[in-house]
Amino acid sequence: MPYWDKEKKKWRGKVTRSGHKKQQLFQLKSDAKEWEINQKALPLDRFFEETPTEYSLAQWSTEYLDHAKSKYVEKTYAEKNLAFKRFFLSVQPALPPSRLHPGVILKHFNKEAKERTGNAANKDRKNLIAGWNWARKYLVGWPRENPFVDTERQHAEQCPRYVPPAEDFWKVFDQAKEGQDKIMLLAYLHTAARRNELFELRWSDVDFQKKRMRLWTKKRKGGREHDWITMTSELQKTLEDWYKNRTFPDSDFVFLCEETNNYCKDIYGHPFQFRRHWFPKLCGKADVEVFGFHAIRHLSASILDDAGYPITVIQTLLRHKSANTTALYLHKLRGMREALDEAFNRKSRPVPPLRATGRPFLRIVKSA
Repeated sequence: MPYWDKEKKKWRGKVTRSGHKKQQLFQLKSDAKEWEINQKALPLDRFFEETPTEYSLAQWSTEYLDHAKSKYVEKTYAEKNLAFKRFFLSVQPALPPSRLHPGVILKHFNKEAKERTGNAANKDRKNLIAGWNWARKYLVGWPRENPFVDTERQHAEQCPRYVPPAEDFWKVFDQAKEGQDKIMLLAYLHTAARRNELFELRWSDVDFQKKRMRLWTKKRKGGREHDWITMTSELQKTLEDWYKNRTFPDSDFVFLCEETNNYCKDIYGHPFQFRRHWFPKLCGKADVEVFGFHAIRHLSASILDDAGYPITVIQTLLRHKSANTTALYLHKLRGMREALDEAFNRKSRPVPPLRATGRPFLRIVKSA
């Protein structure tokens, strides 16, 4: 059905057949409607062969963001939407894609890196690459060559994530309130779950009989997926006790907001959304460096690594598809650590050269 394009101030006819879209602008709604009818009546091969009206960058962003809004979580959609808004501050939205040059894109990202950060510019670049690749697949006549890929990444400072030592975690644990807060901390440590995976955990995802738990993730390309993970005996016992004595027995969610003050941005009796101030408060009371939910995930992996478990075991806990991803979580792989220990912890070091006086430098010999 034709619709009024506010930007172009014309009626836009739009037809989709077998995943291929065509659209065209008209002065009259009746003309747009007639065009749609004729396009739908064409044999499919002729529909594909006819040269489509070239999309503008603005039309591309609208189509892709409509798709992103239906597929991704709100946070991801907002990130993509902002990437396009910032891009259109540097590039005319009415520009056809065939006239978009990598030099113009590079100038935009250079500006973003200078005004914001290299990491922020690279994140926008990633989202615009994804948008262009989507258009190549679903918009008829869209250029195959992706100019965003041809644009080099911005220099970004790599700030390593802080992972607390285990003793700091337990200091924070001791400061947490009895009941749900301590149970939640224990669950994060024993499952290496991401923040929202426990926020969204339901009792229907907890199988006490088989001693396992189902965690849902949105981090994969296929959309929302789940994995069953084994519960430790301690976590199973703790959750069983919590199930019997939980604050909200009528809710299927395992963890619900129990605070009513304005400092807590979550809603009483509803699943958590943020818990932004929880860790800073607990770390302050424990007098340790502040860490957050994802740092516990790293800590769980580090504890297993330090205990000598193979990377395949750690990969299973983290639920990574690739062992290479797991390796990024481990700050030092055991194979490399053993090699470094062998190289730098020899019982005796080479004899240094003599001074001009003929007296040797101090020679350090490590006792056996």
